[in-house]
Amino acid sequence: MANKLIAWIRIQELHKHPTILFPFLLGTAIAWSEAGTMNWPVFAVSIIITYFITNGTFMSNEYFDYETDRINVERVGGDKVGVTTTGGTRVLAEGLLPRMPVLIASILFFIAAVPLGMLLQFHLNTGILTMPFVSLGILGGLLYTAPPIKASYRGFGEIFMAIGFTVPIFAGYYVQQGDLAGFPLSLHYHGLWMCLH
Repeated sequence: MANKLIAWIRIQELHKHPTILFPFLLGTAIAWSEAGTMNWPVFAVSIIITYFITNGTFMSNEYFDYETDRINVERVGGDKVGVTTTGGTRVLAEGLLPRMPVLIASILFFIAAVPLGMLLQFHLNTGILTMPFVSLGILGGLLYTAPPIKASYRGFGEIFMAIGFTVPIFAGYYVQQGDLAGFPLSLHYHGLWMCLH
C-alpha cells in the first residue's frame, strides 16, 4: 500500500510543477502590481486549475511515453548530473502502477479543470478568454505526447513547451485584470524597472 502511494506521488512529478506555476505567478504579480489589488478567490481557483492541468499533463505523458520509456534505460542526464530529461519517472516502465488507472487519473485531472474554469469565467467574472486559456492548457498538455498530434515525437515538442511555459503568464494576468490590453506595456515597464534596480 505504501509503495503504491509513493508511486502515485512520484508520477505526479511535483518537483516539476513550478515550471508552470512560476510563469502563472509572474503574470499574477504583474497584474497585482498594476492594479494594486488581488482577487484572492480567483487566485485560489486558478492555482487549483494550474495544478490539475499540470498533473494531467505529466500523467498523460507517462502513459503515452510508456513504450519509449520502457526501452530508454540509459536516460539522458541521469544520476551523474543529477537531472534526467528523458525516460519519465519510470513508474509505469517499472510496473509500479498499472497503465490504465494512470490514464484515467490524467483525464480526470483535465476534466476537473473545466468546471473550475467555468466558475472563474461565469461566476467570478474573469472574462471571455478564461475558458480558452483552460482549454489551451488541457489540449497543449495532452497533445504533447498523445495521438493524433504527438508533438514531442514529431519535432514540435519545443514549440509546445515554449507555448506551455508562456501562456500561463498571460493567463495569470488575464484572470486578475479581465483583459490583456495593458499587458505588453506592463511587461515592458516591469522589465525596464528590473533592469534599472
